[in-house]
Amino acid sequence: MRKKIVLIYSILFLSINIHLTANVATAKSKQQLMIMDSFEIYGDVVKEILINYLEEIPINTLLKNSLDGMLAGLDPYAEFFDEQPSNELNVLSNGCYFGFGFSCKPINGNLTLINVRENTPASKAGLKIGDVIYAVDSTVIINQTEFDNNFFNNKTSNINFQIINAGSNDTVSINISKDTISVPAVSLTKLFDNDLGYIRIEQFTSKSFSEFSNAYFNLQKQIKSSKINGLIIDLRGNGGGILQEAIKICKMFVPKGSTIVSTKGKNYSQQEFVSNSNPIDTTIPIIVLINESSASASEVVAGCLQDLDRAVIIGNTSFGKGLVQEIFPISHSKAIKLTTAKYYTPSGRCIQKINYSPKNDLKTQNDLITEFDDLENTHTFYTKNKRKVFEQNGIKPDYTVVGDTISSVLAKSVLENELLFNFTNIYCANLQIDKKDYFMDDNIYQHFVEYVTKKDNFIKIKNIAILDSLRNNEKSENFRNILNDAINNYKSEYRTILMNDSICKNELSKRIDYSIKSRILSDNEFFEDMLHNDFVIKEALNIFSNGKYKDLLAGISLTNKKNN
Repeated sequence: MRKKIVLIYSILFLSINIHLTANVATAKSKQQLMIMDSFEIYGDVVKEILINYLEEIPINTLLKNSLDGMLAGLDPYAEFFDEQPSNELNVLSNGCYFGFGFSCKPINGNLTLINVRENTPASKAGLKIGDVIYAVDSTVIINQTEFDNNFFNNKTSNINFQIINAGSNDTVSINISKDTISVPAVSLTKLFDNDLGYIRIEQFTSKSFSEFSNAYFNLQKQIKSSKINGLIIDLRGNGGGILQEAIKICKMFVPKGSTIVSTKGKNYSQQEFVSNSNPIDTTIPIIVLINESSASASEVVAGCLQDLDRAVIIGNTSFGKGLVQEIFPISHSKAIKLTTAKYYTPSGRCIQKINYSPKNDLKTQNDLITEFDDLENTHTFYTKNKRKVFEQNGIKPDYTVVGDTISSVLAKSVLENELLFNFTNIYCANLQIDKKDYFMDDNIYQHFVEYVTKKDNFIKIKNIAILDSLRNNEKSENFRNILNDAINNYKSEYRTILMNDSICKNELSKRIDYSIKSRILSDNEFFEDMLHNDFVIKEALNIFSNGKYKDLLAGISLTNKKNN
């Protein structure tokens, strides 16, 4: 075995050495010599591990781990693709993927469905939000990694799932065949009163521009007057995607010849993306909605329309991802994704919030964010109409509107422990809810409070869990009794807060209502309902109707709004 490993290593290293020696002979650069030395050190480490390490380690495992470690030292976006491109890449490239139509995450130690798309193999098989994946093709799923290994690496189109139904302990066996799952880039379009249009873009895929332009013209067809009076483009939660699709959408609304975005990297000089086509409408008032999850291509759209004074930006400061990634094929059908450049808005702003360069290794992410928060006075840029905008902190909205946030500490604790999610599973499973008759009332909230304050559920709340752990491990009976009394007192106080504190009750009631509706309404019905109750959209419509739109474009500040 030892001789075989040494022979494999020798052949591997010899081939690398010959290749690099040829390069050195040609260029004789110091960098190439350093690369040779690095490969030699790497090869020595691999050899010693294979020969001398206590356990047998597959060479592929060593390679994968070393590559992952190498890329992790660059930034969070560098990635090595060992298998076929992920579903995420397929969605970006094709607007679809081959799968089942559900997404899941670990909740309370169980891999739980958190979304099931309509008209997909998963929904047709009867899977629902809250169902737990117990096994895949007879392999019991212990954690997310176990699931990924059996699910994403499974090449067969038909898979057997052992499912524990939401709200019960019943286990069913279901065979589900994969199918092509379409993921629309534009998830919702609506025409509000006063001929104000709304388009929500979920992500920038290869179909984003065509879907967006179709949605825009369909809105136009619904209007009896000459054209849309205003357009809301909703980019909240949109993490980005294909840059060219974002550029095409910007071209619809900016004058021909306008710079939309530019990029600059190590291997090429600054590249400008300029609108080279006639726009559809350069006068229509536009409001772009963003939040802390709007990133990358979303920030390109928001930054472009803000810098050219073609839109008012409303919401919260965006994520701050101004980095360009490219995928490079490598040998043996593998690939790597690397950051190659930075984005710059038309005014010259870099929208990257955090500096991942090696010189910042000793700084924490919070340090870097705080550092950039203090740069507004020193990194000032100007829009086309000379409004001040700032660099290196994402896209700051022209009008900050804080959406539906959680301020109650107890409400946060309940949500963090998925108690609301679990309650909804049980409530919807045990009651046949008719969506026509459903409405959120005090009776449902009372059921929720009873569920949360049950012993097995109550001790899951963070600070109570700490006391419970101390109680269970305490040897002194007297101290156990003291802890037990403290827990019971907390339970009584928490019940009082849950029932009588108006802020806590209101915040939790909204989310219970949201959670139940996500299970009983169709996708379109659910989104329509969310639109009707969306505080940020209401504020955007008010900006159009109360004449404040022009004030914001002129740089006149308005008082920020918060949903209460």
